Parts: sequence; C-alpha cells; structure tokens
Amino acid sequence: MSDIWNNQEISLAKQEYLTTKTVKEVHAWTQHGTYDLSQECSSLWPIDYSQIDSHPLNIKDFTFQKIAELKTNLIDTTSIVLNDCKDVNIYNLTVADWRAESEDQKFLIEKGFDRETHSVRVSKENYPSIYQLGKLFDLDNHSVAIQYQPPGSILPRHVDFLSSMWTQFNDKDLDILNLPYDPVTKSPTGYYAFRCMIALTDWVPGQVFGFHDQYWTNWKSGDIITFDWAHARHYTANASLVPRAYIKISGVTKNKNHWIFNNLNNNSISHL
Repeated sequence: MSDIWNNQEISLAKQEYLTTKTVKEVHAWTQHGTYDLSQECSSLWPIDYSQIDSHPLNIKDFTFQKIAELKTNLIDTTSIVLNDCKDVNIYNLTVADWRAESEDQKFLIEKGFDRETHSVRVSKENYPSIYQLGKLFDLDNHSVAIQYQPPGSILPRHVDFLSSMWTQFNDKDLDILNLPYDPVTKSPTGYYAFRCMIALTDWVPGQVFGFHDQYWTNWKSGDIITFDWAHARHYTANASLVPRAYIKISGVTKNKNHWIFNNLNNNSISHL
C-alpha cells in the first residue's frame, strides 16, 4: 500500500505499465501522466533477486553497495564541474523570492540555497575526460551525466526508469529500444541495466543519500556505488553549506559474469 495513492490508483497505473511491450513503449509511457505514480506502481520493493530465474545477482536484500574506487585524481575534474554548475539558472523559487532581506538570507543565497538540483548530460565534446570514465565499466552501451546538488535543495523519493539513458539511446537510434521489456529487471530482455554513482566531492555533515531505510554516508571522492535503482525508493538532500556532485553512469550488459555482479555477490571492491 502506498502512502500517497490508494490501491485502486496503483492497480490501474500498474495495468497500464504492464501493457507496454518494448523498451521504447515504456520510455514513452513514462513521459506522460503522473510520473511519480508511474514510478510507484513499477516498484516491487522489497525484491529478492536471488529468487529471479537465472538472474546473476544472488543477494536477497540488495539496496546499495560500494563496488569500486577510482584511482584517477579527480581534483581538476571536480573543480571544473563545480564552477560550471554553480551559476546554472535553475532556481529554488521559495528562496529566490527572499530578496536577501536579512544577513542570514544573504549568507544562504551566497552559499547557493537559491539553486536547485540538476543534471548535465555528458558527451565527448563538453566533458571528454568524464565521458571516458564510462568506458571503465565495460558496458555494452552507456550514458554519462553529472548530478549537481547545491546547498538547500532536495530530490524527493523516487525509483528510476533510466529515462535519461533511454533518451540518449533513442537519439543514437539504437535497436536495443525495440527489444521486449522485462518489468521486473526494468531492462531489455537478455540485458541487465546498471546505474552507478561516482562521488566527485567528499561527504560532509548535512548531505543525505537515502535508499529506502538505509543511508550512504562518509563517502570520499572517487567512491563508486551501485544500487537497486529499479525498486528501492531513493532520495537526496543537501542540508550542508557546500555543493555535492556525482558522476552518474547508466548502461546495459548481457554479461552475467560482469565485474559489477561479481563484486556485489562477493562484497568486493575494484580499483579502476
């Protein structure tokens, strides 16, 4: 039972969701109607991947897990990203309307509290060094994005459809979008989709990254996690006084022995 929608609303939305047959149809369906309801009806949380026939993940209660650390020095990359993102005109309208009438308001606006969380699509042209990081994950196809969260902003709880990745695949006219869609793994039949987060900035008190009832904290620049993006409701908030930034790698593989699966199943960490 959802805490927002009643059983009938969830049931009707789920019926619509399950009538979609291909990745392209699902992607189109998520672009109309109530996106939050679409997410809610698609979540099977809690899900035991070890009980899914032939699925490579043998963890019963997978939520999120650290899988790797980057050996690459990210200081210059992080500096460029923070500088590029700090003045993007995506405003928190409530704070922007303060007009800096008090010293406290002036201080918080100076720290970025008048801005909102946003993502930046990464390509070979705009961030070539970041784009290259995607190749470290050995995925058949992938997309790369930067997620920037200034102080005072939140990203409400949700589950993912990897919409930004499918949009990029659609722009490239990849045949994978015409494959049958598996509503349990939220992947094309025969493939497994991943979403990984690379921390660019170190964690500081006040920064929140939650997955259902668990929290990732004390991360360091270069730490890499993956998580149950498809079913675990996740959310972020930045109640600190400094921005946080991640690189978001999304992609698909056919390889059941992929190193990400191996690291998850064996609770091990790679150094990339």
